[in-house]
Amino acid sequence: WSGSTVAIAGAHGADDMPFDGFVARVDATAAWLVDEGVRPGDRIALMIPPGPELVTALYGAWRLGATIVLVDSGLGRRGMHAAVTSAAPDVLIGIGRAVRAARLLRWPGRRLSVEDLVAGQQRRMGTDLDFPDPPGADDLAAVVFTSGATGPSKGVRYSYRQLEAQRDALRRLYDIVDTDRLAAAFAPFALYGPALGIASIVPDMDVGAPGTLTATALGDAAVAVDATIVFASPAALVNVVRTAGGLSVDHRAAFERVRLVLSAGAPVRASLLREVAGIFPNAAVHTPYGMTECLPVSDISLDGIDDAGLGDGVCVGRPVAGVDVAIRPLDDEG
Repeated sequence: WSGSTVAIAGAHGADDMPFDGFVARVDATAAWLVDEGVRPGDRIALMIPPGPELVTALYGAWRLGATIVLVDSGLGRRGMHAAVTSAAPDVLIGIGRAVRAARLLRWPGRRLSVEDLVAGQQRRMGTDLDFPDPPGADDLAAVVFTSGATGPSKGVRYSYRQLEAQRDALRRLYDIVDTDRLAAAFAPFALYGPALGIASIVPDMDVGAPGTLTATALGDAAVAVDATIVFASPAALVNVVRTAGGLSVDHRAAFERVRLVLSAGAPVRASLLREVAGIFPNAAVHTPYGMTECLPVSDISLDGIDDAGLGDGVCVGRPVAGVDVAIRPLDDEG
């Protein structure tokens, strides 16, 4: 990428962050964390909505060799308390509501606000930076908690090597190139944008409630970044289809330029994918399969689902290249 290429896009262009500015903010974030006493291997819980602050905090922590802790806000108060307590972060960086909850519930770790983060970035921009050695490939990069949909939420450990392997698997699977641009209505996937070297944007929505995504909001994001790839959960796409009548001419033109639509996070019915294909007429529609513990595992296109002849059933497709899959029969013990 070139330094002027957009890394994180804003809804109206005015708050676009080019890659050179992104790298500078990441370095400044890492320097600020060092000032705050954070060291390689320390755990940093991030409770920040998707946007420039979350992305620069995450990559700043990795620049330092720290371990990030991500907890799904959809777990609710009790689930979040259990997750944060078990992860035992050294530092928590969050919006005001998260900082207040940490204080009230006595979550472990020193508490820093988003305002502290932004002020620290500004203070350290352009100053001398002296970082520790880069982390090793097998060092712990992240603890990511599952959504709790299939049982109590679990903390999944990711090494830097695993994160790099995920990035490379996604790039190969979907032929992602530097000129692609991503509109991601699914916050975790949006965090891959900078690692893939492509411009990314999160539509105006409540990421904790995917059904709040409207076709207009997704259209605004696609226009802003001239999206070639769209990623949204099934619940989000249901509402996009429902509200598609409000799309403008510009929105529809932007959707015609999208080459790939991805949906995952829950079972995706073929009937929904067909409706989505009608909104993105020139896009290949795919549904990858994976879980927090391991992703991506497999992938299938809408055409592949139709060829399988399953009607409106759910098919997870074929294993992704480079992924070994073992299938075990379900016995009486589960």
